[in-house]
Amino acid sequence: MHLPEWMRRRKEPSGASERPVLQTLKTTIGNLKRVPTLPEAATRAMVVAKDPNSSLADLAGVIERDPALAAGILKLANSALYRRGHGVASLQQAVVHLGARECQNLILAVGMRSLFLNVPRERQVRYSALWRHSYLTGCLCRQLSRALGLRFEGEEFASGLSHDIGRVLIGLGSPEHAEAADPMDFIEGPEVLLREQAVLSTDHCYLGAWFANLNNLPASLVSAVQFHHTPEWAEEHQPLVALVAVADHMANYFQREQRVDGYDAASNTAGPLLQEHVASGRNFLALADDVLTDAVNEVHLAEGGAAA
Repeated sequence: MHLPEWMRRRKEPSGASERPVLQTLKTTIGNLKRVPTLPEAATRAMVVAKDPNSSLADLAGVIERDPALAAGILKLANSALYRRGHGVASLQQAVVHLGARECQNLILAVGMRSLFLNVPRERQVRYSALWRHSYLTGCLCRQLSRALGLRFEGEEFASGLSHDIGRVLIGLGSPEHAEAADPMDFIEGPEVLLREQAVLSTDHCYLGAWFANLNNLPASLVSAVQFHHTPEWAEEHQPLVALVAVADHMANYFQREQRVDGYDAASNTAGPLLQEHVASGRNFLALADDVLTDAVNEVHLAEGGAAA
């Protein structure tokens, strides 16, 4: 397995000594073969969706080869969030209805969801909460981008959705250490990465970035996964990384409290860094409450429920 140079050496949150990447990963998760990859159809479909020379018919043709992926896209296309008028009966209609960019987001969502479903049955409740957190983070990234006038083109949702994939990999690859490394309390400060380093000799940010790179996901998404706890370290794609960090903080609040009121935007330490990249003059602190409400409603609609 060949890894890029940036993954061979990195800043260690805990100051731990460096070791070869593959040795660290093998120590962390035992047998690398236990870690699933994204469904092949999902990765192919994302390539087609991004190809300007591909048609919507080409995209539908790739998606329909995987029944689970096709069913997931159809289900989301008919959810309250995306449905307009009559329901969508065919995959071809769904792709036309959604468009290539939104299809790309939903393909990644369905593919990521399949990873969560690989978790053993006895841990499903634990990881269902993490899936909701990840989906909400993606929605928050999209809502924040719109509200602040940022100029992302869909990569913000994908990055938010994927930011905690390393936590799923820990649960799949090292279940005996998952609880000690990640109590899943959604209380996240500097101690989170330190605790994971102490238990696993790595952390979910680095493990997730390795996985994203393994699956040939975009470099901007890899950066967001690796640095969402330390956005100031991101040498590339810092506006996107800061956006994901801000959204993660907001989603953690909702996951802990299960309510949108009472959120303290000033406590979001990534907020000032994100604000540096806002050219529209809009202020995150003034918009945070409305953005959180809109994103939570978006999640409810995507799940087929009522708005909050």
